[in-house]
Amino acid sequence: MMPGLVHQMLCLIGFFMISVLMRGQHKEFPYQLKGEDVLIIAVGLSADYYAKYRMEHQDRMTTEELAALSRNDINCFDRRATYYWSNDLHNWSSVTKGILRTAPSILLISEALNKNFNNALTYAVMYYEVLIVTSGITGLTKSLVMRKRPYLYNTEISFEERERMIEERNVYDSFFSGHTSAAFATAVFLSKTYRDIYGNNLLSKVILWTSLSLAATTAYLRYRSGHHYPTDIITGAVLGSAVGYLIPSLHVKRDKKSKVSIISSGNTLGLVYRF
Repeated sequence: MMPGLVHQMLCLIGFFMISVLMRGQHKEFPYQLKGEDVLIIAVGLSADYYAKYRMEHQDRMTTEELAALSRNDINCFDRRATYYWSNDLHNWSSVTKGILRTAPSILLISEALNKNFNNALTYAVMYYEVLIVTSGITGLTKSLVMRKRPYLYNTEISFEERERMIEERNVYDSFFSGHTSAAFATAVFLSKTYRDIYGNNLLSKVILWTSLSLAATTAYLRYRSGHHYPTDIITGAVLGSAVGYLIPSLHVKRDKKSKVSIISSGNTLGLVYRF
C-alpha cells in the first residue's frame, strides 16, 4: 500500500505543476450540472452499498470446494489465466490504477486556480459520478456472478497457500475486473473532458494515448497476476469506457435558446423559427 501511496502523491505534485501551466488556456467551460445528478449518485451509491452488503454476507469457500476445482472446467479462452500468479504484479496494478485515478486533478486544479469554482465543482461531481457508477455496477455484478479467481485453480501454488487465500472473501470477485473498469473509466473520462475543454490538440492526443496505455497496463497486470480472466478484463474495459464517456456527455451544455421565439416591433408581431 505504501509504494502506491507514494506514487500517487508524486503524481499529484506533478499534476499540480502541469495544471499551473494550463491555467487560463480554455475559453468556455462546456459542462454544467443537471437535475439528474442526484439520481445518478443515488443509484450508484445504492448499487455500491448493496454489493458490499452481499459480499460481506456471502458464504466462504470450503476446503472441499477448493480441492474439487479443476482448470479443465474453465473455457479454453480463459484457461491460460489459471497458470499465473504474482502478488507483486497485483500490487503494481494498484499503482497504475492509482496514478490514473489521480490524473483528473490536472483539470480540477486548473479550474480552481482560475477561480472558476463552479466549474471545479461541476468537474468534481462528474468525476465522482464516474467513480461511483463504475464501482456500483462492478461490485453488483461481482456479488451476483460470484466467479472464482483464476489463482484458485493454479496447482503451482501450494494447497495450503490456497487454503489461506479462501479465508479472504474476495475469492469470488473475478467477474468482472474492478481495477480494469476503474482504470478505463478514468482514462476515457480524462481524455474526453480534456478535449472538450481545451480542444483537439497535440496534448489531448498525448493524454488520450498515455491514459489508455496506463489503463491497458493495469488490465494486463490483473491478468498476469492471476486475479482475472481475459473475459473479466474485456468486460471491465468496455463497461469502464462506456461510463467514462457517457457521464461527461450527459453534462454537456445545451443551447438554452428555444428554436421557436416571438418577436415584436412596434405594431408588428412575428414568430421566428431558428434552424
